[in-house]
Amino acid sequence: MLSVLIPVYNYDIFPLVTRLYDELITLTTDFEILVQDDCSHHHYNNNHINNLENCHYEINTQNIQLAKNRNLLIDKAKYDWVLLLDADVYPQKKDFIAHYLNSIPQHLFIQGGLLYKNQKPAENQLLRWKYGHSREAAIFSKRIKNPHGFISCMNILFNKKVIKIRFNPTITQYGFEDFLFYKDVKQSNINIHVIDNPIYHISGESSKLFLTKTKTAMTNLVNLLNKNILEKKDTKITRFYFFTESFKCTWAVELVDALLFNIITKNLLGKNPNLKLFDLYKLIIFHRNWTALQKRKTT
Repeated sequence: MLSVLIPVYNYDIFPLVTRLYDELITLTTDFEILVQDDCSHHHYNNNHINNLENCHYEINTQNIQLAKNRNLLIDKAKYDWVLLLDADVYPQKKDFIAHYLNSIPQHLFIQGGLLYKNQKPAENQLLRWKYGHSREAAIFSKRIKNPHGFISCMNILFNKKVIKIRFNPTITQYGFEDFLFYKDVKQSNINIHVIDNPIYHISGESSKLFLTKTKTAMTNLVNLLNKNILEKKDTKITRFYFFTESFKCTWAVELVDALLFNIITKNLLGKNPNLKLFDLYKLIIFHRNWTALQKRKTT
């Protein structure tokens, strides 16, 4: 009845799988856990997953990126109800699976949400932790009033037979996979039922890596705009940027870039990262990529 789907890349997924398995075998429901490794460099002990009943761990022969890897899992799932989780998460509740099962079949798309633990990580990991606490978890806490306002596929359950939406396979680098998925959900008038069944996001991601991934995401955002996959009105950063462009004020972004970019970066990598500066960092990176694209088009 339930297929638990977990894409993984360079992460020890075995503790999460055993946690889910230990609960599933106590329930009176047919299940499978499918883990798809996207050609990782390090596999840890993830191959031990295959020793668990109804659990399967497979490795892609080449890296296909997150969107395609998720679609591959959804297509492989033998049950209509699929629980999609990220690798670097862990359930908060002891009855995590049961809590989801109690919400079906009366709802077709169910969102459980996410949290971050209060304990601060190491200093070089503070940016991702602070962003998660202040932005992602905070938005989730307001989800009842605006379920479409929380965009994350770290922890969702849906019926794949009824909801045929898939992740956009044209996304070949990090960034906006979840955003496009939710955009399609919204445009299809699918009701998102929100329950209090969060996972902890335990990324352990360094601030330096988070900034690198942010740069990639801003590059991808420009590419998606260029391909008309996203519109200028779709995201907060593009709405703001093109509003300033309409008043010919993007020179201010260039000025901040020239004078303060190194200072901003130093703050974000430090022990007290400022999220307003992080927003400015993203705006600068977007501006760099957008102006570079316009120059390429005119040459």
